[in-house]
Amino acid sequence: MLAKGDIVSSTYFPEAVEIKKCESIAEDFYVVEAIGQESSKFYEVMVESKKINEFQQMNNKEKSGIQAEDVQKYIQYLLLKNEAKFSHTKALGNQNIIPLPHQIEAVYGRMLQVPQPRFLLADDPGAGKTIMAGMLIKELQARLMANRILILVPPLVLKQWQEELDQKFGLHFHIINRNVVKEYGGKNPFTANSLCLASMYWAIRDDVKALIQESDFDLVIIDEAHKMAAYTQGTAKKKVFRTKLYQLGESILRKAEHCLLLTATPHKGDTENFRHLMKLIDEDVFSSTIINESIQEKANPFIIRRLKENLSNFDGTPIFPKRTSKTIQFQLTDEELELYDAVTEYVRHYFNRAINNGSQSTAFAMMLLQRRSSSSIEAIYLSLRRRYKRLVKLYKQTEKERKRYVNKVRKLDTENYLEEGNELQEKLDAQLVQSTDVVDMKELKKEILAIKGLIKQIEHIKFYTVEKKFEELEETLFGEGGLLLQQNEKIIIFTESVDTLNYLEEQLLKRVPKVAKIIGGFSMNKRHQQVEMFRNECQIMLATDAGGESINLQFCNQMINYDIPWNPNRLEQRMGRIHRIGQKNEVFIFNLVAKNTREGSVMVRLLEKMEKMRTDLGSDLVYDFIGEVLEDQYDSLANLMQEAIVNREKLEEVIANMDKTLSDENERLLNLVEEERLTEEKIDLPKLKRQTNEWFVERIPKRFYADFTSFVLEKKRVRIQKSKDETIMRIERLPKFIRDNMPDSHDEQIQSYRFTNSVNAESEDVPLITDIHPLFHVGLQLMKKEIEGRA
Repeated sequence: MLAKGDIVSSTYFPEAVEIKKCESIAEDFYVVEAIGQESSKFYEVMVESKKINEFQQMNNKEKSGIQAEDVQKYIQYLLLKNEAKFSHTKALGNQNIIPLPHQIEAVYGRMLQVPQPRFLLADDPGAGKTIMAGMLIKELQARLMANRILILVPPLVLKQWQEELDQKFGLHFHIINRNVVKEYGGKNPFTANSLCLASMYWAIRDDVKALIQESDFDLVIIDEAHKMAAYTQGTAKKKVFRTKLYQLGESILRKAEHCLLLTATPHKGDTENFRHLMKLIDEDVFSSTIINESIQEKANPFIIRRLKENLSNFDGTPIFPKRTSKTIQFQLTDEELELYDAVTEYVRHYFNRAINNGSQSTAFAMMLLQRRSSSSIEAIYLSLRRRYKRLVKLYKQTEKERKRYVNKVRKLDTENYLEEGNELQEKLDAQLVQSTDVVDMKELKKEILAIKGLIKQIEHIKFYTVEKKFEELEETLFGEGGLLLQQNEKIIIFTESVDTLNYLEEQLLKRVPKVAKIIGGFSMNKRHQQVEMFRNECQIMLATDAGGESINLQFCNQMINYDIPWNPNRLEQRMGRIHRIGQKNEVFIFNLVAKNTREGSVMVRLLEKMEKMRTDLGSDLVYDFIGEVLEDQYDSLANLMQEAIVNREKLEEVIANMDKTLSDENERLLNLVEEERLTEEKIDLPKLKRQTNEWFVERIPKRFYADFTSFVLEKKRVRIQKSKDETIMRIERLPKFIRDNMPDSHDEQIQSYRFTNSVNAESEDVPLITDIHPLFHVGLQLMKKEIEGRA
């Protein structure tokens, strides 16, 4: 018979439990109430009378040969278990990461001070929001508050999130995409995996959204959360317009116990839009428009927001060094300008024809050609040659085959182009640039002849002259006072076109022995190889935007934008490769722009305006804001450029309108940022420093983990040989029960395994046993089983 207070194990429970009640309800049945020893979870089960005797008593089990050391190690076990779950010393980080003051304060001073963490983390860009998300995940896992976790991010940073969480926190998130869904067949991968990471734009698809809704998550984290937008329209009869991303947020965030929304642009001065965002965190608190007066003030307990210029190290020094941008303006030669005008006229003519024929894909192709024209002679030359080859092939086909091709390219998705990842954009570009909107033989022949004439014009410049833009790059790198020859700097050069990158590589290798490069399609392993080559063997790295994803280059502080993307956010992404936490030197950005071209005229004025706004605001946030302002006014910078190219007689008007829009925005943002500075809650550095010093004192000594682990293993008859000073330990052959619990130790041929309890003896071959080492966790599990009487 079971009595209250008994500790038992049984197949009825997933863990050891303490009996709270055992009551007979019929001749053959008992109701048993119990509390889980590990999880504190309440259980209530109905048990047949004959099964009661099968419950294994654990606290009454006779123990023999208990030594004083056993008692000591049992107490240590309890201490280590509590340390893992409840100690603040995890805020000090581990060998992979040392958190900064603002990160510790955000997670331990704010998020973990409430029973149900639901926050908007809105620090300036580059403040390490991924790190803070990882810290929160680890703490909630330790407290058994979050087992199933979903993270939604823009496709650009999927791999970066996965890599950082894995390397810095040992969190193995599974990227779920359309290929994974296919691999799982009829099963739901969001249900099958506890730690899920997916693209927010892919997740809004109805079929994917349904899969996510089927799966309950304890914690949901959303990066770039401001894109989950909703707007109140009308005055008398107000209606709320919810974007698809906002609807996704509503459906999953209200089901989740905990949530963390990440954004560097929490609002654009639109309090109603901001209120809708906050409703995703707490629907009740932010349900009324009356709350609008105070939601942006520091009294709002759901927001954590710190400006970049106010973030500092423990010694008070700024975390982010200064960043300086310079636009290098140059004039195309007469011959290059003549070519530019000819390409622009070709683009304008066929763009207008495509619009009239309702072919968005062909109109998009024309703008791609215009961007290639701005990138390099090589890029437009190869693009036109590919298009020429495709149209000639089409010309030789039957009318039915031509119609089939035209219908196929019309279906290519250009509407969501800007929301796709850089790598997918590169693939779409390759398809779209060969798009056409007609099947008429006469019209096809006319365009083929037009392209042939342009190719001939380009070849004269390509084979007999040096491109003016490359001359400017050479002067910047190798001229008097150049970055390479005089200053011996490392430089990353970004371009939008792989053709331009290959051209630059060929030309630069005539001047330097080695050049590193990264393009879309490179595996993470190959990217890392190229980064290490850049770090140790050469001074120049070339990258496309797709190649630049998921790489961190804090050891480099010079960047050249060989061409400027028609998206300000992408500019910020490029600069974020070198201007990020860990950068020790002032960062310099050089932008190459041909000022005597139509888009060059717009870009020069835009870059000047952005730099002025950045200086006035004292914040790099301007790039994100400008992208959104241009979206409001023109749909995107790409549309603004399109207008400047197609409506050639309105160029000055286009620039003037853009200038006024950004000037008005600058004035509004100045007021907004000033308000934020006045209301920003400063971090009490002296207090935080005292606190971390106390945590260092309270921290369990590092040698403790290895000593405890070796004691437990020796009790299980694992033979451990120790060095004379007892700092290095060796297991000749890992037993199977250890290999099964150590991810990298399944090889039965492993002859020996070494580890240490000393920081000084730690090496690549001799790891230090710490609280995150798998061998320590094997020791904890073995001790737990022994205490429960199962080992």
